[in-house]
Amino acid sequence: MLWLIECFKVRRRAVEYVDGVLPPREAEAVRAHLEKCPRCRKLVWEMLRVREVLSSLPTVRARPDFAEHVWRGIEARERRKPAPARLLWRLLLPIPALAVALALAFLLLFRAPSTEGPPVVASVKASEVHLAYEAAYPLSNIYAVGAYISGGSGEG
Repeated sequence: MLWLIECFKVRRRAVEYVDGVLPPREAEAVRAHLEKCPRCRKLVWEMLRVREVLSSLPTVRARPDFAEHVWRGIEARERRKPAPARLLWRLLLPIPALAVALALAFLLLFRAPSTEGPPVVASVKASEVHLAYEAAYPLSNIYAVGAYISGGSGEG
């Protein structure tokens, strides 16, 4: 676990190490870790390679008004942002909508019982329900299955 903490510290300071701006004591600690850790060594090697490739690219000069142009773009983007009042409205709008939805759900789920009496249900005998169930699921009666397997009549 200690090596993980060391790796974290080295990876956090890797850019400074590659740039050569670490104090000598810290740079030596990073070098010592890189000798032991292939993952961190690979990371630093890749950073050095990227730095080498980037340094081989031609230098591009920015136009003289580049900074001013960037700041104008930032200011224009800031002006396009919604006003704080509209932003606040957008943030708060879901709250009343949620309250209405919860109230409707509450009313539908917990409405007062009807005063007209119980609902009318067709009168069905239990034996009719049992026969309908057995007709739909013929192997549901364990006694009938046993009798069927043993070659009996199926009457229990």
